Amino acid sequence: MKHIFFIQSQITKLIALGVIEYLKIPNEEVVILAYRGIDFYEGYTFFDFPFCHNPKESFPISSKFWEGREKLKELDQYIINISDNCSFILYIPHIFYNMINLMGSHHLCEGLCLLEEGKTSFSYREQANSLFKKKSRYINYLKNDIYLKLNYGNRLKQKHIKSFFPDSYLTAYKFSDAAFPDLEKVIKIPINLKNNNNKIATETDILNTHILVLEPLVEAKVINIEDYLIGLGRVLMLLKHQHINNLYYKFHPDQQDNKSINAIIELFQSFEIYENMKFKELEKNVVLEEIACQKKASFYSIVSSLLYYAWYLGSQAYSFANLIPKNAKIDRYLKKQPQVFLETLEYVDTSTGNISKV
Repeated sequence: MKHIFFIQSQITKLIALGVIEYLKIPNEEVVILAYRGIDFYEGYTFFDFPFCHNPKESFPISSKFWEGREKLKELDQYIINISDNCSFILYIPHIFYNMINLMGSHHLCEGLCLLEEGKTSFSYREQANSLFKKKSRYINYLKNDIYLKLNYGNRLKQKHIKSFFPDSYLTAYKFSDAAFPDLEKVIKIPINLKNNNNKIATETDILNTHILVLEPLVEAKVINIEDYLIGLGRVLMLLKHQHINNLYYKFHPDQQDNKSINAIIELFQSFEIYENMKFKELEKNVVLEEIACQKKASFYSIVSSLLYYAWYLGSQAYSFANLIPKNAKIDRYLKKQPQVFLETLEYVDTSTGNISKV
């Protein structure tokens, strides 16, 4: 028996390590499939998953069904190879990617387990599913159904591609109180936040500083880059007025638009020149949750899950969503966030520059 973990974020990595410890899974039975450049140094069998360069489109519903069939054969053989042709349990954060559903329907897979990952895990099942459901006309539904069968046989169905959480799973593992509010078979496990080979998480200069947690809201077309920069610039001015001049920042792995990244960096450079502030980028392998558990750093973002985790772990965490220029799209996006997440957010008070609960 193998235990295959699909890891695409630092929090999922921490949960996976907690599950391995909780279940006392032998090292030789663990297989890690990593995406978004997540690194593992814990001595487990590790693969940079080759089918994940763009997981939302890695197994599309295509009219070129022969390509889908061929790629599915490649995936199936890959799974056989990494599992040593043994039966396995698959640990995943969701089933939003077609690729995960296809892995879960592999003949060697004996079941799925869910891992907490971010604020969508805080949603009720129907709310999470509705966030990712795409409306389509009936004729398109029939067309997609035909192409699904041509590409992937019975391995992928319409209900799968319209869901975030699976209907059937073995266990859901979480470490925070908010995750999986209406799912059954949930186990809360402890995770190790203080000894994960992340030296920078314990360095004095970062423990007592302020960290900007950047988000791919421009890439997701939630807001445009101009509005994002306005909100970011406003929070920087408020921090400057509070005599906070040294900041760390970390990009999200999905922030891959060079134009957007360059615009953010140029904004930082202008504050360095004209406001005498200093900015330092954190590397992608830095685990912000490990820093948050030290209860010394302060975090700033718009709606990143890290705001909840930092608050949950006892750190200061502030949203500057209220500094973004108002428009209907961002308002709808904010209203769709899980209620438990919104209830814990603290916003910058623009009238005083202080922090206030909203």
